[in-house]
Amino acid sequence: MKKLFYLPLMLGAIAVAFTSCSDDDNGPTSQAITISHSAVPAGAEEVRNMRVVVWNEEDEAFTVVYTTLTALGFTLLLDATPHASTLADLGDARVAEFVNIEGFSTNDGTFEDDYFLGEFWNERIEGAALDFITFTEHYWYADRDLVVQGTAEEWTFNLNLRQGWNRVFSIIDVTVTVDEENPFDFDVDMTVEFTSTPVPNLSWVFDADGNAGNALTTATTSAEVAAIEKVREVRSRGINALQMIR
Repeated sequence: MKKLFYLPLMLGAIAVAFTSCSDDDNGPTSQAITISHSAVPAGAEEVRNMRVVVWNEEDEAFTVVYTTLTALGFTLLLDATPHASTLADLGDARVAEFVNIEGFSTNDGTFEDDYFLGEFWNERIEGAALDFITFTEHYWYADRDLVVQGTAEEWTFNLNLRQGWNRVFSIIDVTVTVDEENPFDFDVDMTVEFTSTPVPNLSWVFDADGNAGNALTTATTSAEVAAIEKVREVRSRGINALQMIR
């Protein structure tokens, strides 16, 4: 699966405000994040091992942590600084834009592509196949406290990142317009907001490789499939996917 990591390129093209701050004279304290789920998400029964990875712009993956998926679910503790090669410059800060939680069929820790089965997401979907909104939780790392705010075209950023790992939420609003005379002629429009404000009522799902992995798997038209794939690109690869689908 090709990974993209052009965070500095995209954010450099929009109006973004960067500020660093600290809560006390000693500076901010780096924070870890525990990601856990108490039951196996539907469709993930074949997964026996999971890893959390950060990708860099050379498409190199660095494993942050890995765990075994069991009937009781999983727990992942992001308590380590990402590999230096995955950190991109953002103003005066260094940021790891996004991590993927991937599922594999082996327990030996090799994570071969042949054993890759799909990805795990904490998300909620509202609406129908041609007009829907997805809410998804992501995980970003910053080497210092950082505010990222700006809007350009379909992208909006409203982030207050703390030093260490942060929960970031995307809100992707999708509308598909199909030509009544030619159902294969359609437009997929979306707006994407990244915010630090928590989004409630998310549920873990397993997005099997090559399938939507959620309620939208009932899509039967090319327009619906195109909408699903565009959402997957944004959701799976963070904001850099927008470089591909503009």
